[in-house]
Amino acid sequence: SDTMADRKRDACFSEDQEADELQYLYCDVCKKYEANIQSLKNFTTTWITGSTNQKVSNVVDHASSDVHRAAMMRLRADHAKAKGQPATMVSPIVASLWQMDDKTRSRMRRKFDLCFVMAKESLPFAKYPSLLELEARHDVDLGFEYSTPDSAKAFTSYIAQAQREAFLKSLAIRKCFFYSIMMDGSTDAGNVEDEMVVLLTSCKNDDTREITSVTRYWSVHSPNRADATGLIGSLKHALQPLGVIDLLDQVSVLNVKDMPVLVGGSSDGASVNISDCNGVRGQLQRALPWLFWAWCFAHRLELSCNDAFCSPLFKYIEEMLLRLYYLYEKSPKKSTDLANIVENLQHVFDFPKGGNLPTRCHGTRWISHKRKALQRVVDRYGAYIVHLHALIDDKSIKATDRAKLKGYLVKWKAAKTLIGCAMYTDALKPVSLLSLTLQNSDVDIVMAISNIVKSLTTLRSLAQTDPTEWPTLQLVKSRLKDDDGNKEYQGIILQNFERSLEQCKTHVLADLQRLEDCIKQRLEWSDITVLRSILVFIDTQNWQQKSSNGIENDEKAKGVCVAVIQDEIQEAVEYARMFLPIGTETYRKICRVEQLFSKLKIIKTDRRTNLHTTTLHDLFEINVEGPPLELFNADAALDIWWKDSSSGRRVNQKERQQYQPRKQLDAQGTSGDSSEAGLDHSISEPLSLTLDIWDDFFD
Repeated sequence: SDTMADRKRDACFSEDQEADELQYLYCDVCKKYEANIQSLKNFTTTWITGSTNQKVSNVVDHASSDVHRAAMMRLRADHAKAKGQPATMVSPIVASLWQMDDKTRSRMRRKFDLCFVMAKESLPFAKYPSLLELEARHDVDLGFEYSTPDSAKAFTSYIAQAQREAFLKSLAIRKCFFYSIMMDGSTDAGNVEDEMVVLLTSCKNDDTREITSVTRYWSVHSPNRADATGLIGSLKHALQPLGVIDLLDQVSVLNVKDMPVLVGGSSDGASVNISDCNGVRGQLQRALPWLFWAWCFAHRLELSCNDAFCSPLFKYIEEMLLRLYYLYEKSPKKSTDLANIVENLQHVFDFPKGGNLPTRCHGTRWISHKRKALQRVVDRYGAYIVHLHALIDDKSIKATDRAKLKGYLVKWKAAKTLIGCAMYTDALKPVSLLSLTLQNSDVDIVMAISNIVKSLTTLRSLAQTDPTEWPTLQLVKSRLKDDDGNKEYQGIILQNFERSLEQCKTHVLADLQRLEDCIKQRLEWSDITVLRSILVFIDTQNWQQKSSNGIENDEKAKGVCVAVIQDEIQEAVEYARMFLPIGTETYRKICRVEQLFSKLKIIKTDRRTNLHTTTLHDLFEINVEGPPLELFNADAALDIWWKDSSSGRRVNQKERQQYQPRKQLDAQGTSGDSSEAGLDHSISEPLSLTLDIWDDFFD
């Protein structure tokens, strides 16, 4: 009909006909400006790939949608630019006259600032009205409009959108050619599986010819399923703002205008991530053959320690630490009693400075947490034993629990417990320091590989040394006292000290030997030969140090002749720095994702379990990537908010009037008369009671 034709012409639709039968409807404007509107809310590709719904209502709904209107605004702006006119000349008159005055902008900017601070400090949206009241009490003019928690949620979304758009523009300005993704998953307080994605971009500076890598939080999404298909779906959703429509299509990944190319990925060692068959890595590398996938060094180190430390002694120590931790975890009274015991014994045993409570070392904890827990036991051993004696004598504790504590105390007073904690404190020191180094945000591939080599050398040297000469055990032995042939440590008699010492030495040395083998085995997942070749070229400090003596004689650069390639060293280094940072830095950058999970626990607490994933994403964007308050400028977000409404904004709303209280209805549903009923005064006025009325009532 003519009506249908007019609607399609107004909405800029086209048809795909075959055999005189209408097959698909397309929106040419949305298809043309897809890259500009794909980050908007409610964006879909239905009218870009072709809609099979031929109903008039479907066309009308799309023509009136915010996404289509944004595309039409882009079209009008391009037409105006072609004619050399401002965009307002071809926009509707209402839009051209619709401006925000300075007073209104100042009020709204203050509200956007408040929402930014709330997101930075992880405050709930329910605090927003109270903050507005506080500002009004300080004579700050904020108006009466947009003062609800829902308004704060909307403002937060626009602030996050402005930050993301600014970052995407900076990629083109800084000439970002490549980017890598880092992903990991965790369960939040709402028992929802969240998949976190971090971007590692590589940009070139034309002036200095330097290649810099920037790590940035990008997305959090809840996959439909926790398998490879669900995770790849989450990645597709995360990379859509970068122009990647289909992650498993080479054309979609490569032919994105003014956007970098995906060249690398990183994850932990879960089989769903690194499996060559149907894992995320396998599916992506089959679709994108150039993709470099890395397995985090720090995670591999943790798995190596888990594989190596499997002796009965270490399992026994772990169980003792676990029970000690849960003894104090949810008991403020026991924690206070322990602190008092430490304070009373401080002048006797001179405890080192630090905390008193046992630390958590089980579950998904870094190896440094285990060493910290072991060191805490060595430092506060006497205080823990004294407190266990006090708990056993406490009659308010159940008899069954006191019986368990007695058996627990016998194990703690065994010499092998203290000796094992002291030995493993030293045994875990090299790998603990290596783990902390790999988690550092400033470490690069040269430093990572160098520290791994140093740690392996230290472990080998430690294994060749008598454990009785290790520092922590030497400290324990220096504090020992003889008591009738027995050893006493911090006032506690240790039974069978010498025999336990020999037994512990055997177990610890065996674990150290396995640790070195396990680390080498885990590193074989990477191409060690390629990493060694990379180090030869990008370890420029080593080249400079060895150039005077002839680097070709150095064992590290064996087979490389400096005299032949001296003129090409600089070009080789620049090439390596251009193409290698994406792949090499992802070995340790996955630790950045682990750090974001700590933020997740702060933002999505037990009282905010109903946060939607989109809102959580906006809060992460501001909390993690937002600038300091003194550098924050709300103008960009304010402009997006102002233009994102076709019907205008209510910026001059008056204060809402209070409703009159409703009249009390009687049993017949009619308004009662207080003069006749004699009871309605109890509703409008408080009833004044006297002692005489009270006595008459009971009489």
